[in-house]
Amino acid sequence: MTSSTRSGATPSASRRTEGDRDQARHFEERSHFGIISPSLAVLFLLASFGYAILLSLLALLLDELGLHRYRRLGDLAAVAAAAVVENLGYRQLTAWWRLQGW
Repeated sequence: MTSSTRSGATPSASRRTEGDRDQARHFEERSHFGIISPSLAVLFLLASFGYAILLSLLALLLDELGLHRYRRLGDLAAVAAAAVVENLGYRQLTAWWRLQGW
């Protein structure tokens, strides 16, 4: 009789626990300093950029629906492109400048 059977736990429950331990060990081996894995960091970075771009484009959409500022479709496309590019470098650069100025 194994210790898991004596304690009333089923053998499959102990296997799941061992699997969880193996998964945690795998996560720790792939992470730097035991904090976060590089793949998770990249996913988080992509999600944050995607969310920022989505918010910028939704704000532009609401502005256009309410105020109709742009007469031509090309003007609206240029502003939408600027909203995307702003979130892919310029915003981070201005944050760095503000940090240096502070």
